[in-house]
Amino acid sequence: MLGLPGDSKDSFEATIERLIQIQPKTLRIYPTLVITHTELENLYMQGKYQPLLVDEAVTMVAQVLPKILEADIDIIRIGLQANEELNAGAFVAGPYHPAFGELVLDACAYEVFVHVVKTYHERIRLLDSPLLIGANQAIVQRLIGHKKVNKEKNRKVFKRVCGKSIPSSSET
Repeated sequence: MLGLPGDSKDSFEATIERLIQIQPKTLRIYPTLVITHTELENLYMQGKYQPLLVDEAVTMVAQVLPKILEADIDIIRIGLQANEELNAGAFVAGPYHPAFGELVLDACAYEVFVHVVKTYHERIRLLDSPLLIGANQAIVQRLIGHKKVNKEKNRKVFKRVCGKSIPSSSET
């Protein structure tokens, strides 16, 4: 769990490093949420606990996800599954999003995209032509991101990059 009282980006990363050393077979990653009628809600209402924002939690998980996967640990869930209790008012504050795991995967895809573009940046400039990146539809969707957030970031940062969906072997 990330975002517990007293937790920080550094302590979360240290926890992940310890987990990697332990080598569990599977891992679930949940951000801390403030739920009604809990001690954490009391702390939150008194101003003694400040939960993470969704973007902060997504960034923290996206930064450690490659290390976890490189350690060959299966991640079976990222984020709390939407349920009636949360939707009926039990959720008070914190980084809750019904597609939290998707947001994390999109953020990871964006970081890979940025790395590729920066790697070829000089060639793009010298050739004075756009960089065309081809990928299958699933990857293209990740690069576009939830509600096109990555596409908007790409448009602002990289003016001469375009993408093309290439059918995968199973699609042809």
